[in-house]
Amino acid sequence: MSRRSLILRPLINCNYQVQLKALEIRNESSVRQAMFLEGEVSLESFLIWVERLKKDPRHEEYLVFDENNYSLPLGVLCINEIDCFNKTANWAIYLTEKEQSRLGGILEWFFINHAFDTLGLEKLNCQVLESNAAVIKLHHKYYFQDEGFLREHARRKEQKLGAVCLGLTKHDWIARKDQFEIDHEALINRFEVRIENAPTISNQLVRQVEEVRESYNISLSILLRLLLESQSQSKITLDEFMRVQQKALDLEKELLALVSPISEH
Repeated sequence: MSRRSLILRPLINCNYQVQLKALEIRNESSVRQAMFLEGEVSLESFLIWVERLKKDPRHEEYLVFDENNYSLPLGVLCINEIDCFNKTANWAIYLTEKEQSRLGGILEWFFINHAFDTLGLEKLNCQVLESNAAVIKLHHKYYFQDEGFLREHARRKEQKLGAVCLGLTKHDWIARKDQFEIDHEALINRFEVRIENAPTISNQLVRQVEEVRESYNISLSILLRLLLESQSQSKITLDEFMRVQQKALDLEKELLALVSPISEH
């Protein structure tokens, strides 16, 4: 039997019409029921979100395609709150209704390996509504552990639902990965999955440094001049500048620690 090939492509690299297909999937009833915000997302809100996504180094969104059809996404895989210093991230996936039972398992297997082997992360986190028992069970199958419970976290008409917090460490995955692949060999062999233009953790650090520098595009000399003109008014600004400088320096140190072994060869 031939393998089904799946491609993950960054949402921001897709054309407008394909992005709108992702919005259609997000607004499907079966998808909305699993979201913390159950209402439909408007076109205006979606387009604003896409623009923000282009400037957010801590957030990646990938559309899932069959290899030979890049016009019709099957779902969306999200990586957010990427923390390059602590090597953690949150993640989620949602699929069009007809693919939910077919692709959820293989995409979870692929993404866990991608996160730990390619992105260089050491911990994955996610939150799932307590009513979504099937997804919680799926995460447990991949060795995610319950790490907390958020009471009354999402409104559903006249009631509020809690959310289960789950986490998977790289250490736990490595310890069990070989046995998992033996037990689920048939599933893994039915698919080939690959990702386009995936950032590594060093790429993410570069983007975060650039974002910090760009967000505070202000020179120390100007701040010092302001300080001389009005000490009480400028001290807060100077303190804030130094805080941001330190944040950027910390990120740059982390980046250098990653790339220095490469430069030594």
